[in-house]
Amino acid sequence: MQIEEKYYKMVFDKPLTKRLWDKMEEQWARLMLISYDEKYKCLECLDKPDLQSIDKSLGIEVTNIKSESEGYIDGNFATYINPTIKDTKRTNALQSLNRCGIHIKFPGTMIKHGMSDDERIQNVINAYKQKIEKLSNYKKAGFEKLGLFLFNENPPINPNYGKLESKLKEKFKEHDFDIIFLNAANRLIIFNEKKEFIGEFIINKTDYVAMGCKARDIVEHLEITKKNIAS
Repeated sequence: MQIEEKYYKMVFDKPLTKRLWDKMEEQWARLMLISYDEKYKCLECLDKPDLQSIDKSLGIEVTNIKSESEGYIDGNFATYINPTIKDTKRTNALQSLNRCGIHIKFPGTMIKHGMSDDERIQNVINAYKQKIEKLSNYKKAGFEKLGLFLFNENPPINPNYGKLESKLKEKFKEHDFDIIFLNAANRLIIFNEKKEFIGEFIINKTDYVAMGCKARDIVEHLEITKKNIAS
């Protein structure tokens, strides 16, 4: 997949809101899937599910595997580093980070505790469980095949995919998703409908970051267009 040169040099001067970050992850997931296999070019970023083909032959739900506490920390960090937010709110955000054991060592960089494999796998299980609840509605809507993309921008140093496969099979014994993707940053991990690990696709790290910039650019452009139409 060819990424335009401008995205390798693109820099953003402020963080995204939670809503737009979620939209960016959906666009980013789509770009990663196309990089893996161009057959996924048929997918569009819509809603219910997040990625879908027009003919409803495939729908893929995208979800971040962050725990509630991780989301709380990241939300406060985004508030703290945003210069457009009032100083009082930024100070409160910094205090909340400190209470969680998070420290800002360098401008724009937070130091937080690492997670064990078991904690990361539990995050995957929790996210998976939430999305299973939507499957019946998507099937009723006429989607032939359904997939799940578990978004994970903070991967383990030594990922244990065999352990994750065992846990998925243990917790979810019935057939649900037809294909499952888990990105560990620039590594795309694939499981089949039996929750068997079937492969790993590695995206060049520079390309991966450029895809993220392109995803954000698309989201921000769509947001500007939406506001212009509304006005």
